[in-house]
Amino acid sequence: MSPELAAPVTPGAFLDSAMDQEPPGPSLEKIPDMKEEEAKLKLEMMVVTPKEEDVKMMATDAAPHDELKALYAALKDATTDDFKPRFYEFGVATLKKFNGVQRFFAEWLQWEDAKRFAADLNDIFPRSDSDCFASHLPGNDSDEFILHLSDLSWLPSASTKPPPYLHTCLQLWDEITTNGFVTKGLKLAVMHRELYDSLTMIHCRRGSMSHDLMKVAFTNAKLSSRGAIRKSHDVACWLSKLDMLCERGLKAEAAIKACNQEATRDSQLLGQKRVALLALLQGPPGTKQLLLDHASFFGSSSAFSEECFAAKNLFPGYQPRSVLDKAWRSRLTVTEAGFLMFLRYTDSSHHQKLAETRGKLSKERIAELSQLAQLAVSVETELQDGGVVTNRPTEALLQGDGNLELELQVALSEKSSKWKVGDLTLVQEILKQHSATADAKFSVEKRVVAAGDLEREEFELMLKQFEPLGTA
Repeated sequence: MSPELAAPVTPGAFLDSAMDQEPPGPSLEKIPDMKEEEAKLKLEMMVVTPKEEDVKMMATDAAPHDELKALYAALKDATTDDFKPRFYEFGVATLKKFNGVQRFFAEWLQWEDAKRFAADLNDIFPRSDSDCFASHLPGNDSDEFILHLSDLSWLPSASTKPPPYLHTCLQLWDEITTNGFVTKGLKLAVMHRELYDSLTMIHCRRGSMSHDLMKVAFTNAKLSSRGAIRKSHDVACWLSKLDMLCERGLKAEAAIKACNQEATRDSQLLGQKRVALLALLQGPPGTKQLLLDHASFFGSSSAFSEECFAAKNLFPGYQPRSVLDKAWRSRLTVTEAGFLMFLRYTDSSHHQKLAETRGKLSKERIAELSQLAQLAVSVETELQDGGVVTNRPTEALLQGDGNLELELQVALSEKSSKWKVGDLTLVQEILKQHSATADAKFSVEKRVVAAGDLEREEFELMLKQFEPLGTA
């Protein structure tokens, strides 16, 4: 590769060390004290002091995958002809490895090393000698000013939004490596010298600035409703944003009302979407992250529609009143563990589908997955009450055990008062590893089913799946 093309795209010392070494620990080298003007600039630009959760996030050790090392080595040896496809391949592998750009920085840098990272940025993209860099923010939103890359923050607490979804990062990476950047003046391709030059001076306008955190969050949401890659907020993103505002002392109802006063009709939080968000905010710990991970991976092909979480029968505490048998009503009463299992089970089932068959699930299918997940959790609870502690039923369901799923579906369809957890084939295998006392506790019996009866049961179950589930 010619030097003219290599300069703009060579990642520099930071990425070289990242590929060759273990994640760096806190640097003992002292960064020279900044000049008074630079210190003032940092203060004016509102550089965010790291929060405790940011420090924990950045303390995670992560060794690079051998595949990344090989791709990076191939990238460094690339010629002008094959540089772009190798550059694209390396970027995709890195994004998938770290689930996005922000986590790459978070897992490779501890807070003390953020200073070293800023110093690396200054080395790779040195500041010009001109005095064009801003020393203070303008008093309006029309005047342009110039910043350096090291003036910008990548910490989670610097934004009101969660980290960019993986599918968004991959779309942007494809767009950048294919079409470059479209700017006010010209189009910048990845291998053009002008791209490198543009990164040494970042042209900015103040835009919407406010000390009101809620106003900043909602203004960002309005901007996100525009564009093709920049999507309108989905339920998972709104959940993260509202949860952050609630942690800062704001009431969810008041925050939604304030948002709706400034939003367009299409982007207002109304009806079932509003009900779903308020319900999810009361969900057990782990709800937000499971939904964010699912939305990040599947994007618009997510299994969950915006209104599905408006159904009360999915949430902890719900009792199916139409179920008369007390044992079955207890098994199907939604618990926190059952709700989280439902989210994990829906996600794992979606992963097992072909990409072209993925899409929003119906309310009936969502309700069925919720009951199956809760029943699997209840099976483990009943086993634990009998002295057998195991998580094999839920793990088998998550791994796509078709036999277990079919047996649970048949049990749900019949809801027989004679049914016991020991009727499940997997439970019988588990009990074989335990004492005879456990076998007696769960009344293990061999159920002999004629081939014709088995076919009839499977056919009746298939018919029931096409009937709307009853609601209580």
